Amino acid sequence: MASGAPVKAGGLIPIIAEHGEAGWDVAWKKDFTPWEVKEQTQPALKDLLNATSLPFEWPKGGKALVPGCGRGYDAVLIADTLGLDVLGVDLSETAVQAARDHYSKSGSSARVTYESGDFFARAAPADKYDLVYDFTFFVAIPPALRPGWGAQVNAHLKQDGLLIILAWPLHTTKKDGPPYALDPALDDYAKVLDVEGAVWQRLYEKDATEETMIGRVDGATAKIVVWRKMK
Repeated sequence: MASGAPVKAGGLIPIIAEHGEAGWDVAWKKDFTPWEVKEQTQPALKDLLNATSLPFEWPKGGKALVPGCGRGYDAVLIADTLGLDVLGVDLSETAVQAARDHYSKSGSSARVTYESGDFFARAAPADKYDLVYDFTFFVAIPPALRPGWGAQVNAHLKQDGLLIILAWPLHTTKKDGPPYALDPALDDYAKVLDVEGAVWQRLYEKDATEETMIGRVDGATAKIVVWRKMK
């Protein structure tokens, strides 16, 4: 996304209304990606990954999953910082090609791969993931689909695995979407994760820096949160 005045995400609404799920690829083909930021990686995620004192430990090896990965900035950051094998998934083939292009130009030697497809249709792997990261994916889907997101996260993340959420937009009266507003108490996540015997523990949360999507939804704030899947 070009630098300068931020483009508000509300412009996505007519594209998605007209094209449905295919609207995401339409937006990428039009180079209309207001959820991206000129800083590329999110400052809150970078700060978390590089923090020296946390109430939990990062996985020692293993693999991570980034659904709705877009151009793959955060997937590469996670792989570079934590040394995990990272898979980015996006519904848009155009986004996936952009992610591959970004990776090839990044100079990174980290192990990052990308696939295009519907996250909700992915079969649960036998070898589950140690970490899942979500930023603008959960808030991009209609709230009626959120239980499916919770089911897929539970299916893909191993016991004792970590879920990182950069929760945005919080503290907004915005009713339509995408992006769809979140409950500041983060109950929108909890009620779709704590299902069918799954147990989650919230390990960490911190208000995110103002750079997180600033100006894209009036009055919105953000918070970065880490959960552990206990079972």
